[in-house]
Amino acid sequence: MKLNNMAFPTAYLGNYGALVSVYHGDGSVVVNIGGIEIGQGIFTKMAQVAAAQFDIPVETVSIIPCLNFATPNSFSTASSITSECCAY
Repeated sequence: MKLNNMAFPTAYLGNYGALVSVYHGDGSVVVNIGGIEIGQGIFTKMAQVAAAQFDIPVETVSIIPCLNFATPNSFSTASSITSECCAY
């Protein structure tokens, strides 16, 4: 039996902005992130991060798709580090 060492280096790639809007009427939060949902669950993860940071139920957080006028110059959605970069 042979074993090989493998390394998968990761780094925070590019610029992932986030626009967070808190509505005073009902306390709901809307987050616009620079990543794109392509089946990796990034919207769910970002809703959980926002809920944890604001100490509110995750049901009161909405994530809207990436919009260039809200979060411009985002890097590509690639690799498994996109969620972490957006949450950062």
